[in-house]
Amino acid sequence: GGDFDLMADITLVGQGALPSNTVIDANGVDRGFHVLGVNVAMSNFTVTNGDAQVGAMMNGGGVLVNSNATANMNLVHLTNNNADNGGALYVDAFGPMLGVVSFTNGVANGNTAMEGGAFYSKGDLTIGNGSLTNNSATESGGIYSEGVMVVNDSVIANNTAVQNAGGMQVAAFDPALSTVRITRSSIQNNVAGVSGGGIYHTAGALTVRDSTISGNIANTTNTLINPPVIGGGIGNMGGSLEVINTTISGNTITTGAGGAFALINGTANFVNATVAF
Repeated sequence: GGDFDLMADITLVGQGALPSNTVIDANGVDRGFHVLGVNVAMSNFTVTNGDAQVGAMMNGGGVLVNSNATANMNLVHLTNNNADNGGALYVDAFGPMLGVVSFTNGVANGNTAMEGGAFYSKGDLTIGNGSLTNNSATESGGIYSEGVMVVNDSVIANNTAVQNAGGMQVAAFDPALSTVRITRSSIQNNVAGVSGGGIYHTAGALTVRDSTISGNIANTTNTLINPPVIGGGIGNMGGSLEVINTTISGNTITTGAGGAFALINGTANFVNATVAF
């Protein structure tokens, strides 16, 4: 057994009216797909029960996209997959070569990892009208991004991290390349055992516009550490943050600083934002 290694340009289309009608079940043997240096289009199917921890490359339980590859995914559901990094999806990068992924009208649910329960991206990732829910990880329950990412019209909800970043972590393997823009999206009801219930921001540039960050919880483990525990809604440890026309409300932290928002390092600019404690 093994995964599907895609080594030539290809279009994969599931049969039937719904993604649930065509199911790629890896049965815990390997990940679902590995995209190597080619351009791939995927649509209208489900990838489930992938497990990258059983192979040599322990990233991307559902789909692994190499640094010189492109994957356009529409109406793809990634469920119950597992990996060290990126339970559902891993987007790689090597120097200036970025893996490029468009994830549109898709679902990532019930995936698990050590980092990035749903997605881990070093490359260029665009999420449009996506639903990332009920994923879990040691670090970054929903998304771990250290590359270029755009999130539009999406929901990131009910994800859980044992440590930091219940919903999302914005970091940087190269600060000059790390840019994240979130627009018209909801980050809600995520839980972090330590810092950043909704978003944990450590490096790079993050812009949140026309969005809602609500009902997130940090420090459920009641941990007291140095650096300090911060941010039920957003915990900012570095980089530049801009929040525009966005509501941050109903977020909590058990013990620590900033139920709604806390800034320890970096810069933050709020424009027409509502912050309710």
